Amino acid sequence: MLTDNKPRRIHSLDILKFLAAILITNSHMDSLYPQPYNIMATGGSIGDALFFFCSGFALSLSSRDGNFFNWYKRRISRIYPSVLSVSIIILFMGYKVEFSSVLSCDGYWFIQCIFLYYAVFWFVKRFLKHRLWVAVLINLAITLVWYIIDDKNNFLFDGNYIMYSVFFLFTLLGAFFGKKYDIDSTQNSTLFKDLIVLSFLVALYYMWIYLGRGLELKLFRDLQIIIVPILIGVVCYLYKICSSKFITDLYLNKYLNKPMRWISMLCLEIYLCGKYTFDYGTALISLFPLNIIVNFIIIIIMAFFVKVLGNFILQTFQSDNYDFRRMIKL
Repeated sequence: MLTDNKPRRIHSLDILKFLAAILITNSHMDSLYPQPYNIMATGGSIGDALFFFCSGFALSLSSRDGNFFNWYKRRISRIYPSVLSVSIIILFMGYKVEFSSVLSCDGYWFIQCIFLYYAVFWFVKRFLKHRLWVAVLINLAITLVWYIIDDKNNFLFDGNYIMYSVFFLFTLLGAFFGKKYDIDSTQNSTLFKDLIVLSFLVALYYMWIYLGRGLELKLFRDLQIIIVPILIGVVCYLYKICSSKFITDLYLNKYLNKPMRWISMLCLEIYLCGKYTFDYGTALISLFPLNIIVNFIIIIIMAFFVKVLGNFILQTFQSDNYDFRRMIKL
């Protein structure tokens, strides 16, 4: 991930976005898993949190703030062409596409969050750049009040609008880590301990979800807000682990680096087009688990074409000549 004042890629963010793409896609693949293995189609909320963390991290490193409209235009121009291109591609695949849905990104709550967060983040960076904790406290207060008045029968990450407030916490968390980022800082000394803590937090996260949503125990459903700090812990430890020298060196392995980096750079496009390919994986369910791998390869190929078409659309509305080499470059 490149930023305006950081010329080198941040490998830990590449790894986190790679994980986000895998987890988010897998969480939507329940139709590709035969019974009783469909319980493995999970991890979406963790993947969402990782993506928003990476987004806030990168935004905090950007030195080109400018006025609000120029800031917002630059950010939207990186995302909306992909939204348009996936709409064009699925139209040719036989899906019904409505202009109003494309304009509002209806069906892509994830994209709606990004657009909202970009707008809010400009004000945070402009007025609370050195007091991010104030923005965090305000967001926490809004989230808690929202949660108190919300219907507890709706589980926290089951399409509730409160997700818009919850996931902005992870954007701010990413910004906090981004401000403290040191590109030469890596460590291995606590890696084993960090993995143990991460395993405990992930187990606690799924235990709370199972007891609250699966068994519908009232105590765990009413106190499901506790999942948020648990998820914050999961993201923090994943970032710490992915920043370690051992994991970074593993990522830089010549056999792993390019595919992982390509997937991380296509993270947004993979999210956008994944659900339109699941019929292929479902048709091959008798080959499980090979169908999962085949479907993910199909998603990556489609995501690449979405990215290229998005670059073409973006260059079409610019005054410069077409740069076809840059158009196909991730």
